[in-house]
Amino acid sequence: MAFARKHIRFAAMTDEKLDWALREWSAVCAALICGAAIGIARKGGIHEPHGALFPLPGASMAGSGGQHLPHRFALLASHFHQQHERLADWWGEDWVQQDQHHDQTTLHFPGWAEVAGCWIVDDPQVLSQLSRLEGGIPLSPKELRDRYHYRQRPWLAVLSLRVWRWQTPYRLANSAMYGGCRSWISLQASLSCANALPALDDQQWRHRHAQIAAMLSPFPCVLHES
Repeated sequence: MAFARKHIRFAAMTDEKLDWALREWSAVCAALICGAAIGIARKGGIHEPHGALFPLPGASMAGSGGQHLPHRFALLASHFHQQHERLADWWGEDWVQQDQHHDQTTLHFPGWAEVAGCWIVDDPQVLSQLSRLEGGIPLSPKELRDRYHYRQRPWLAVLSLRVWRWQTPYRLANSAMYGGCRSWISLQASLSCANALPALDDQQWRHRHAQIAAMLSPFPCVLHES
């Protein structure tokens, strides 16, 4: 696969409005929001565009009037397909399943994130190392292998995220437009970046990000902080 390399720049906290959300497992969102992890790994879902593969931030979304996916987005916590055994040992053991009987009429947005780096990884052994790295990707080695081999296209997009948690999480009414097995959700109502706290302080986050960036340095970096 050919990917264009893009540069992004972190901005200070603003009252910027978020019009897109990335749907992630509730357990993964919990790890990101509390600062236990900064990494996610994505391949796509059956309702994704572009052959059911994960559209990278910066890509133009089909049917969105030429809109490009942002590098800053809300996190939408989902329970769909989520299972305890699909999480990394270092996180699954600590994750408390407090919301197994969740309200399916309401969508939960615990925080927002921006992309610090995105790599296309084609080595399953490195993915296993990221699974075992505390603070890396909170998914099990098997889960990463399964995603790696999805659609018989051996790669995964690995993203390092800088995350903020809202002091009062946003909740929106669920609707049919938010359904389907797809990663990116265009929001009916914008969410504000304001009133959020960083999941990690700058020093902690830089240390975690440097660990991941060093491990992934042999692979194409298609989006990174400048």
